[in-house]
Amino acid sequence: MKESNKPKGAPDWHDSDAPDAEGRFKDLSIKDLAAWLIKTRKKDLKKISSSLTQQIVFNRKKDPKYVEKMEKVRKEVYKQLGRKDLLDERNTSGVIVCDGCGWSWDIATGGDDPYDCHKCGSKNNNIDERHSFIFKTFTEFLNEKNG
Repeated sequence: MKESNKPKGAPDWHDSDAPDAEGRFKDLSIKDLAAWLIKTRKKDLKKISSSLTQQIVFNRKKDPKYVEKMEKVRKEVYKQLGRKDLLDERNTSGVIVCDGCGWSWDIATGGDDPYDCHKCGSKNNNIDERHSFIFKTFTEFLNEKNG
């Protein structure tokens, strides 16, 4: 795409230094594809995650089963790399959506604090704190109403 045709705010195009998949995303098993991605992307989780996210985005409407496979591959990559911190059951899609601003990002690209929004600063991982806030607010409401 020519620079003049690029939508405003779109990132610059960079060719990948990873080898061509040559059908591997469709043909390999989940475990084998995860191992191939880890090997060919030299354990770089950002590169692996970008490859999987690209497959998901390009195929989400036309092939939901393929997208489901890519999400399973993502989890398998986390397992094979020993990243238990990324296998959090609260997030099964691998994507965080900020409660504060709606911005979303791949959990693997979130750095040391993968649930913290780098756009607005919201903390998106403290579910217990949010539940207690909602409960407290509702309790306060009832107390004010019954008053």
